[in-house]
Amino acid sequence: MSLNIAMKNLLGTTVVDKQGDLVDLSGFCGSGKVLGLYFSAHWCPPCKTFTPQLVTFYNTFKRSNRGNQLEIVFVSSDRDQSSYEEYFAGMPWLAIPFSERDRKAKLSKKFHVQSIPSLVVIDTVTGRVIQQDGRNRLTEDPEGAKFPWRPRPFADILGETLVDNSGQQVPVSTLSDKIKMFYFSAHWCPPCKAFTPQLIDFYTKLLEEGKQLEIIFSSSDRSLDSFDQYFSQMPWLAFPYADPRIKELSSLYSVEGIPTLIVVDEAGKLITKDGRPYVNEDSDGEDFPWYPAPVMELTGAAASKLNGDVCVVLFTEGSDEDETLAIDLLGETAEQHFMKGDEQSLFFFYALDDEFCDTVRGALMNVF
Repeated sequence: MSLNIAMKNLLGTTVVDKQGDLVDLSGFCGSGKVLGLYFSAHWCPPCKTFTPQLVTFYNTFKRSNRGNQLEIVFVSSDRDQSSYEEYFAGMPWLAIPFSERDRKAKLSKKFHVQSIPSLVVIDTVTGRVIQQDGRNRLTEDPEGAKFPWRPRPFADILGETLVDNSGQQVPVSTLSDKIKMFYFSAHWCPPCKAFTPQLIDFYTKLLEEGKQLEIIFSSSDRSLDSFDQYFSQMPWLAFPYADPRIKELSSLYSVEGIPTLIVVDEAGKLITKDGRPYVNEDSDGEDFPWYPAPVMELTGAAASKLNGDVCVVLFTEGSDEDETLAIDLLGETAEQHFMKGDEQSLFFFYALDDEFCDTVRGALMNVF
């Protein structure tokens, strides 16, 4: 079976073994087969700790009756060829040649790799990510009993009950017709403590207007006392302290820092991971719940897209006419990409006349 076209464009068709011989990736594609992309480097202490664990898992798995379902490709962040060769010599899998730096950069960008080591598990038929956080899943499941660690359906993760700040249990079923917002936060985090009062004001205002929403505090607190103290200030619901659903949702949405506010629709479909900047920019909730559109205004909430994806930005002078013209000019092409859903890889924005847009414009002028 041949590689998915999008994956072929990104991965190419070949990798190398330790002898430097080319290996055709299509031989590892097929129903039930997965590819692990291992982003790592010789100079990285956490990588050198994790790599032996991954080698043990790989060798054991390859000897099992499921052995043909997995292949791993090393994507190196080493600083020179000799370090790459020394590190790769201890790995039993395949690699992208060190010389193909552009290929490595595209993969890191495509899969939003912010730090190493990182293990991204991909379905070889669809080219879609099965598990973004393979490193932690392997640490939790070293025998691979649940490999390839497919996320559970949203409804299964959410479970049956939450708690309010009086300790009373609240059935999840009462949220079925509401927009849900998962607030990843902690008492010890200064940015969280600054944002929480803003979020309380936002939540209270929208409830008073009759909006159907609920926030679920997903705590990263280090003790039950800290959780209780922090949650006592919040008018919404929560997962109990240290509830395993928090970690599972954090993995599902690739939460990398706090405070983070994830917004999902009534059925649990992701709307945006950028709830925090949207609350800052749209404190009255005029555009809540911030559904994505084919062409969007460039604001601070777009920063994560600008940093992690390929974007087209049309700069304007900021008038209403400019906005309408920009949407018209970008609309048809943007709509084609927007219809790709989870596979969308190109995003479209128009920039008006404000400080954030000026900052982006200035940064681009310095580059070009």
